[in-house]
Amino acid sequence: MGGLSVYPSTKGDPALRQAISGWLARRYSIPAPDADTQVLPALGSREALFAFTQTGIDPSAGSVVICPNPFYQIYEGATLLAGGKLRQAGTLLDLRTRGGHQHLRL
Repeated sequence: MGGLSVYPSTKGDPALRQAISGWLARRYSIPAPDADTQVLPALGSREALFAFTQTGIDPSAGSVVICPNPFYQIYEGATLLAGGKLRQAGTLLDLRTRGGHQHLRL
């Protein structure tokens, strides 16, 4: 039962990170990422996006994050909590434009 009474390391288990690194190298025919500095397991995309945003924004530099609209809500929350400013890039198709809808399958 040793080790079961504490939270795991934030970086994740070293064996898991090494396995992920090896899989990435085989799957994408790339040099294996450094498991200690380039692999960080996450419980899901929301957690990973939040952590990335928190480390990538420098609020003292007036950081601006541009995201598509509509967007995944974590973009806005993580940006604001990190002290950045969110700018939305419109991605909605104007169906009123002549022929603008012909490529859509409705």
